[in-house]
Amino acid sequence: SRGLGDVYKRQGTSGAISGTWLVNEMLSFSLMHRLDAQFDNAEISYSLPSITSAYANLALIDNLNWDLSYSLSRWEGNGIEFTNYTDILGLLKGYRNSKRYATALEYQVNDWFWRVGFSSDQAIDVQGGNDKRYRLGIGYHITTNTHLNLTAFKEYYAIKEFTAESINLVRVQNQGKGISMGLS
Repeated sequence: SRGLGDVYKRQGTSGAISGTWLVNEMLSFSLMHRLDAQFDNAEISYSLPSITSAYANLALIDNLNWDLSYSLSRWEGNGIEFTNYTDILGLLKGYRNSKRYATALEYQVNDWFWRVGFSSDQAIDVQGGNDKRYRLGIGYHITTNTHLNLTAFKEYYAIKEFTAESINLVRVQNQGKGISMGLS
């Protein structure tokens, strides 16, 4: 039998601190800082970055809120490493830090709310570029403290291109779409 110490060489711990300032009924600001974390086992090693985020919420009119956020993820030198795989393309380890800009609108009528949002993240790999995400969602307040959320999203990742001298070996742009459901 193997104990937990046999499976993990390093057990990760992390933490976060946050604060919110409610300026008035129409405007609030929040700051959050998440600490970095490292953990691994015999097959894989994770080194996750610290992240600092700033948020603003503005009530535009009755029941319509506008959210803005900025995050800095300190990915440079952090990432994922596999014991039996060499990342020759440099896609799994952070080459640079990443800035994320996001905005969203939320409209609420009684217990229902609708959301639309957009975000742009700087890719952390050697090639760089920007990943873009679009979101459209609906939610329902089941009780004061219980919410049901359904969101559809579409993602466009930065183009990755590898060449050798004048020969284009590969050019790819990943895209994704999906639906998420949450109960909180």
